[in-house]
Amino acid sequence: MFIMTDYTYSLIYNSPSVQRSDGSYIPADDRNVDWQQYQEWLALGNIPTPVDISIYKTNQTNKISSACGESIVSGFFSNALGSLYQYPCDSNTQANITNLSLSGANGSVWCGNSPTNWNFVPHTPTQLKHLQLDMILHIQTNQTKFSELLIQIQDATTPEAVQPINW
Repeated sequence: MFIMTDYTYSLIYNSPSVQRSDGSYIPADDRNVDWQQYQEWLALGNIPTPVDISIYKTNQTNKISSACGESIVSGFFSNALGSLYQYPCDSNTQANITNLSLSGANGSVWCGNSPTNWNFVPHTPTQLKHLQLDMILHIQTNQTKFSELLIQIQDATTPEAVQPINW
């Protein structure tokens, strides 16, 4: 039997290890004396302090924010030219499409009709306006999904409810 002290324990985010109230990190190892003391402490009916749920919420929010950004810049499809083409959607392309559409002039935009066949293709003002609307729809669809997931994260009350919320 180990000499028990007045330690308490806290769970550590995303780890089987625990932190003891004196600041020591205790690895989840049955051969470790400190881990054995922790197991005895649990056997006495004690409950470790849970990880603050805000850590889980922040982590999931960062993950879905990153996934949203990646989804936006991965590009979109438009039939502005009369058949379906893929367009990039990085910030430079977004600015180019928006500026060309607002100018009312003809302009060229990168697009592809296959993953390996990309060209700088001329578009009329009407085609550019159509393209801009498709781009806006693409961005808004992604941002709406992000917003819906963010609400789910904010409403979650346990780490187990937060973790499965993914893009």
